[in-house]
Formats: sequence, structure tokens, C-alpha cells
Amino acid sequence: MTKYRNLLVCVLTGLLLVTVTSLSHAQTKHGIRSIDFRNFTYHPSIVDESVHARNGKYEDEETSFTVGKVIYGDLTNDGQEEAVVTTIYEMKDAANPANSSFPEGYIYTMNNGEATLLGKFDVGEIGYRDYERYLNPRDKCNNWIWGAGGVQSIQNGFVVFALAVGGRYCPTPIKYDVTLKYKWDGTRFVLVGKPIKSLAKQGETKERSQSSRSVTPRGRRQATSSATPAAPRPTTVASDFLSQLGDAGPRGITLDKLTVVNGYALQNWSDENTGGQALLKFSPSTGTWVLVVNTGGALDVDELVTNYGVPRAVAALLVKRSLEPSPPPRRRASSGLPDYRTYIGKDLNDLLRGVPDVNRRLKKLLGSNYQLFMKNLSVSSELQDEQGFLKMHGLAPHMGTVEEAVFLLSFSTGKLHCAILSARFGRRYKLFSEDPNSAPTPLLNQLIYR
Repeated sequence: MTKYRNLLVCVLTGLLLVTVTSLSHAQTKHGIRSIDFRNFTYHPSIVDESVHARNGKYEDEETSFTVGKVIYGDLTNDGQEEAVVTTIYEMKDAANPANSSFPEGYIYTMNNGEATLLGKFDVGEIGYRDYERYLNPRDKCNNWIWGAGGVQSIQNGFVVFALAVGGRYCPTPIKYDVTLKYKWDGTRFVLVGKPIKSLAKQGETKERSQSSRSVTPRGRRQATSSATPAAPRPTTVASDFLSQLGDAGPRGITLDKLTVVNGYALQNWSDENTGGQALLKFSPSTGTWVLVVNTGGALDVDELVTNYGVPRAVAALLVKRSLEPSPPPRRRASSGLPDYRTYIGKDLNDLLRGVPDVNRRLKKLLGSNYQLFMKNLSVSSELQDEQGFLKMHGLAPHMGTVEEAVFLLSFSTGKLHCAILSARFGRRYKLFSEDPNSAPTPLLNQLIYR
């Protein structure tokens, strides 16, 4: 009798194991992992229409959309996995490389057998904003965020993000690997605890720093390394120029005025006996400035257009500004405000990174229109001095008179005044001002209707 009882127990145990295993497989099959996110429809925040990725990619004549990492884990403590999907939307024809790409993350959960969007987040911004206060301008190895590695994993309900941190003049450019833990609160990621900093693996730092020079915090393009690089700055033009001269280039030269317009640069140089000018073009694929030609004299507009394919409007600005006096040396404004004039001739992203308070105020001022504003500045020249304001006027690719934006910052008060022309506002301009009573209406009208 005992023998048959033991046999029955074994049979029942086996059936129970088979049932549990079958249920486990069924849950896996019908859970969030059953969704093929590489062949899926997404709704990028930067545009109004949806895109359908096939094999991880969507592409047309003007834009591309790429699906990156997909990370799984329980973010909501409900015993069910969520998926975090990272993507990048890129404008092919953006004249300003720093504003060409928009990385974005999507959070999905499973609901009634379908993937349901819980929320989105800015892959290029998260991590940057929370680590900036830990940077030390006096520490040459902890004053620069080289890039973001993005979402690394989901651990115990927390999402782990990674940053590459160091300094431009640090013996090891990427000195630290930094990890930050975030908790999803239902609408956004909230930093939990302090960032964890560890020494970067020295064998990887040179390669990673070289590939981390071309993308903004909003990410704007993914590098070939694990880090998403930092924004291209005019100071990198000089180093890229010198590195490409090689042994055949002039010896003992002094680099003089640099002029940058929409992905093209003119670098003036001189030595004891002569001088010259080099034309460089920004390469989005490598994140570097590529030497097009180095001459023993000055390049004119017709040469730039005919011989080297520079758009005429860009060529005219390059030549005009290369002949203008250099801006005054950096100084602190007597009012106690940052000296915003030092950003004349630079990109808006240089200002937003260099003065985080402006970045914070701009996002607060524009709210949900921030990404639209940046998109509508994709085609633009560098920041300019106009009637007492730091100014940038731009447009979305091929959308002049339809999708445009104006950025103004008062040198005297530091107040921001912005305007957006968009179909979102009935094809009219909408004004956003920190101080509407002091908004420079005549100047805005001049820019808007010129």
C-alpha cells in the first residue's frame, strides 16, 4: 500500500511541475517580452506623426528613426515586467549638427495582451541634469560630462543610467564611470541616492573620448562607443585641424580667428612669414571636423561655393564674419550676471551647457513646447549680438515660413524671450517671455516678419 501511495505522490508532483512550468512559459510568451519592439509603431515627441520601425529602423528622405536597447524589468513593483526602449530620431538635413538628433526612451507595460505606453523620457538629458551639480570647475578631471551610456539595466525596481565623466585637460580624458539610479514615479524618473563614481577602465578611455565629442545632452546622435558624446564646440575645430595637418603642414603656426557657421568652419592661421586659411566641415558620422582644404591665403565666397560645395548663404557668412574683429576677451558683467557676450559666435547648446540656469529657465518657460522649439532651430547660424540681445533665429529643415523659432536673451537683465511659429499654433507665432512687460516687441516683429 505504501508503495502505491509513493507512486501516486510522484505522479501528482510531476503533474504539478508540468502545470507550473506550462504557466510560466505561457506568462513569458504573453508578457512584454512577446512584443517585437524592432518591428513596432512609435510616436516621437519631436514630430506629430507616428513612425513604424522595421528591423529596428525607419527612414525616409529627410529623417531616420532607430531602435536601440530594449531593457526588461519590474519598474512598478506589480510582479510584471516592463520594457524600456531607447530610440533616436535624426534629421538628415539639419545644417546645425548639434541639433540634428533627438534620443528618446519609451516605457511599456503589458495590459490586456497589448503593449501600453506608460511614459517617455529624454535619454540625452537624464543623468546630465542630476550630475551637473557634482562637477567641479577646479578639478581638471571632474569638470566635464563626455557622454551618456544611457539605460544600462533594471535592478530591484530601479533603472540604472551611466555617464562618462572627466575633463578636457585631464591626463585621462574620461576619468570616471558614473552610475545613477532612478525610480519611476508614474510620470517621470526620480533620482534615488547619490551618483556612484568609479575609475574608468584605462584601456577604453582614449577610444571612448575620441568618439564622444559630437553630441549634446539631448543626445543628438549616438556614437560608436558605449558613450553618447557631448556637444561639438568650436574649440574642437582647432585640435581636429592640427591633427590632420600631419608632417606636410606648416610648422610652428599660430591659430588665429575661428569662424563657425552651420557645420562649416574657417580657421585662420599664421607663422613668422605668412598666413593662411583652412576650411573644415563637420562629419556627423564620426563626430569630428574634417579638413577640406588648407590654403596659403584667404578663401572667397565663389571659391567656397564652386570648388568646395559650401552653400552660398553659409559661404557669405563665413567670409563676412572671418573678416570682422574678434569678440572682446571673456569678462564678468558688472551686474553680476554671467557675461553672455562670450557666447556670441557659438551654438545655443554651448550656452545651455555653460550656463545650466538658462537651460533650466528655458525649459520652464517653454514647457511642453521645448522640443518643438529646439526642432524649429535645427537650421540656424550661431548666436549673434542684436540690439542688446543674444539672438538665434532658425527653422525646421525645409520648413521656412512654416516652422520657425526665435531665441532672445537680454544682456542687461538676463531675461529670456522666445517665439515659435508652428502649425501647432495655427501657423502663427506664439510668444514666450519671462517678463512680458519688457519683451522686445519691435525686435521680435523685425525677426518674425523679415
